[in-house]
Amino acid sequence: MLTKFPIEAQLYPELTTIDVGDNLIESLDKSIGNHPALQNLLIAHNRLKGIHPNIDKLVDLRKLHLPFNQLSDIPSTLSDLRNLEYINLVENNFTEISPSICRITTLLDLRISHNKLEQVSPNIGQLHLLQRLNLENNNLVTLPDLFGNMYSITFLNLGSNLLEKLPETFWNLTHLTVLDISNNKLNMLPTGLGMCEKLNNFEFHDNPFGSIPQEIESAGAGVMLRYLKQLFLASPPPGMEDVPGIWDGKTNKLILEGFHLLQVSSC
Repeated sequence: MLTKFPIEAQLYPELTTIDVGDNLIESLDKSIGNHPALQNLLIAHNRLKGIHPNIDKLVDLRKLHLPFNQLSDIPSTLSDLRNLEYINLVENNFTEISPSICRITTLLDLRISHNKLEQVSPNIGQLHLLQRLNLENNNLVTLPDLFGNMYSITFLNLGSNLLEKLPETFWNLTHLTVLDISNNKLNMLPTGLGMCEKLNNFEFHDNPFGSIPQEIESAGAGVMLRYLKQLFLASPPPGMEDVPGIWDGKTNKLILEGFHLLQVSSC
């Protein structure tokens, strides 16, 4: 098994993919920058603890696949990679999402599940092109309001954290099709979720929803989203009362009887 990044790879500067998964590599030294044509760097299941700042020389890098390592930080120079679209840091030791990651505005897919994340920087709202975000199985308690600025998100997994509240700005995530917030400590949901009309896979079980009627919770995802939408339209979140084209000065009364709960099966 390899214990160091293979020096022989430098003999092939035209390489576009390097895969050294399932080895015992502990660090990426300065030589990592000697692969200017590299597009895919795959180092899963190693013992990585550090990455040299010279990684910024990989100007064509698209995919950075580093799951199942021992990383707790990445160099700030990573944000200089303007073609990077995919980062996988699953099963490492991160306690926060690095600000340098939040500056990679070309990102489409970010996976940092099964780490030790305790907070998410407000700067994550800069990732306007991000489509998939997996933060499952961490120690997150809250999310920043600017979370709702990731307008392109279609897949979001926040399951198995310690979340007590979600930001009301979720109503901006109109492209969301898959959302998992199961196994958290949520008492209520942002009513704006009801405006995510493309959301067709919604997991919310194992939360202590004390502020949501039990009959709504047990009736399934479809009824839950309709309920949240009515709440949203009936009472806009603070600071959004004057948003044009949504309320138009009207207040809609929430009528639970309209849900026909007895006719709806769980889903």
